[in-house]
Amino acid sequence: MRDFMRYLAARVRSVLFLAAACAAFAAIFALCSVPVMAAVYPAVLSLALWLVLTAAGYLRTRRALAALRGIAVSEQSDALPPPEGPVGEEYRSLCLRLAEARTLRETRSAEAMERRMAYFTVWTHEIKTPIAAMNLRLQNEDSALARELRADLGRVEQYADMALAYLRLDSPGDDLVIRETSLDSVVHSAVRKFAGEFILRGIRLDCAELHKTVLTDEKWLGFIVGQIVSNSLKYTKVGTVSIYMDGEDTLVIRDTGIGIAPEDLPRIFDNGYTGQTGRAYSGSTGLGLWLTKRAADMLGHRIEARSEVGVGTEMRLWLGRPEEKPE
Repeated sequence: MRDFMRYLAARVRSVLFLAAACAAFAAIFALCSVPVMAAVYPAVLSLALWLVLTAAGYLRTRRALAALRGIAVSEQSDALPPPEGPVGEEYRSLCLRLAEARTLRETRSAEAMERRMAYFTVWTHEIKTPIAAMNLRLQNEDSALARELRADLGRVEQYADMALAYLRLDSPGDDLVIRETSLDSVVHSAVRKFAGEFILRGIRLDCAELHKTVLTDEKWLGFIVGQIVSNSLKYTKVGTVSIYMDGEDTLVIRDTGIGIAPEDLPRIFDNGYTGQTGRAYSGSTGLGLWLTKRAADMLGHRIEARSEVGVGTEMRLWLGRPEEKPE
């Protein structure tokens, strides 16, 4: 009905013309003293002809609308309905040219993205080589400076991984390997990168044996755990970072840091959001937790935060199978 009313509204001129013609004929016949029935017959015939033409036009319009709506879903511009008149032909030609231009832009954008991915992949692996070399040179050093340098190198490596994750999250399909994975192995590997920083800053790590196997991607889960531990270290001056299981499927990473303000808590996973904590720490970008949330969503996991200012923050990562629902 809505399409029919739109069709009539678009042809209001023809309706007005028909009404004006009927009124003119009626006036002429009345002036000429023509019998009423002689005026009614041509008026009824004209109305019937108009109704037939209107119905036929509406059927054509309805088919064209259905075709256009199908194109909006499938995005196949070659299925455009046949045009009516020169204006319709120009519109069709314009749509096809715009579709070709969009396809060309998308192709160029995809090629540029592939080049950036290739560059950042190589860059990440290349930068890890001097990082590993510097770590080896510092292994036998136990001075305060060496510990600081090892902690800084760990941060550099983490930022390189963040840059690569930022790109890979837009096309994760080829990068996922979902299989049964030891959670202890993932957590220990992620925490080991920050061992120097734990020692340097005198922060205690309380990491329980988890004895848990999860269906996930080992590399991406390691990235998630690493980002959470990194944040805990960044915002904890003294105290402890604890890692343990709550129930069968929830990994908890809790710290005794500065905490998160209640008004900031609902938005900490937003892209670029830093809140009061970020304004107090100039190194905050608001990307780490956003990447963490996106990676967790991609794996079918669920992450949430609980925090109290001055007491600490607790990150809870639900690791059940994707088809299950967390409590």
